Amino acid sequence: MFYLFGKTLWAVLYAIAMSVLFVVLPQPRYQGPSKIIELSDQDLYDIKHNKFHKLEENIKSEKGKGKQVDQYWIIFFYTTWSKTCEVFEYTVAKASMKYTTSNVYFGKIDLDLYTNVAEEYEISLSAASLDLPALILLKNGKENGRLPKRGKDNEQLEQIKNQRLRNVKETWDRLGWDRSMKSIIETFKLDTLNKTE
Repeated sequence: MFYLFGKTLWAVLYAIAMSVLFVVLPQPRYQGPSKIIELSDQDLYDIKHNKFHKLEENIKSEKGKGKQVDQYWIIFFYTTWSKTCEVFEYTVAKASMKYTTSNVYFGKIDLDLYTNVAEEYEISLSAASLDLPALILLKNGKENGRLPKRGKDNEQLEQIKNQRLRNVKETWDRLGWDRSMKSIIETFKLDTLNKTE
């Protein structure tokens, strides 16, 4: 608008001001309702070895009924610098509000603080990484599913004989997962996990 009236200087100043404003005041992190538990590397170790005691009252009440109950954890791996992780947190929070039960829990772990966890779960922290954000389903401490899928977890890749086409398919799958609530529900079968309670 400014440019059309011969005010080039104003147009440039406006563009600079908006750029500075965008950098100085980024979109705020999600702070709405959520049942996601903030985890440390020690908490994750305890979950893997079925020693996580912060939710012991739920576990005791289920074991008191005389049946062995599977514990499911959907862990959200994120970094603070990734805008994709920041935006995806809302979707995970929404899923946690709907699907958290006495045996299905949601947790999140900041990979900036716990880089050893990123190495353990083979999640790349590079800026060009296709691994972030990552969701991993743990059933009784063992990995049972992952988003985005890795090449060795993707059954369709076994059918492709050409290595170059296999690499393209793997990259496309990791880059192209839609980060929607529907993909979380379908990949981790959350509707059936809820019914096994």
